Amino acid sequence: MGWLAPGGLLLVLMEKSDSSCMRMVEHFTGTRFDLCELADELRAQATELVGGVRLETVTARYRTEDLDEAVADFHLSVPSDPDRDGVDGSSPNAPVSRKAVEDYVRSHFHDLDGGYTISNDQHALHIHRPRP
Repeated sequence: MGWLAPGGLLLVLMEKSDSSCMRMVEHFTGTRFDLCELADELRAQATELVGGVRLETVTARYRTEDLDEAVADFHLSVPSDPDRDGVDGSSPNAPVSRKAVEDYVRSHFHDLDGGYTISNDQHALHIHRPRP
């Protein structure tokens, strides 16, 4: 954290690990990201480098009535794991098929109004570096 100026603030935003969107990422990649672990590690750092750590949740939902719209913005941009098979035994580097994402969205996000609602709550990690 020495690169952060004394008195500076670093703000990290990431999808909350238990949001339905992150569960979809985990379903297709086997990976789930979580800022809680990083926050705990930073709290254990020397106080001259990390003066304060705060983790907040920003609630967010995405809703559409159009399946194409619900699927179109889902892009997997996470590192592949060469030791893991992809969805349905495919290569881990193979892109996820549109049909697989459509099927997932239909089965997990279809709501009673005939649309699709996806929770995508965010974690906001605030890291303060104290002044000397």
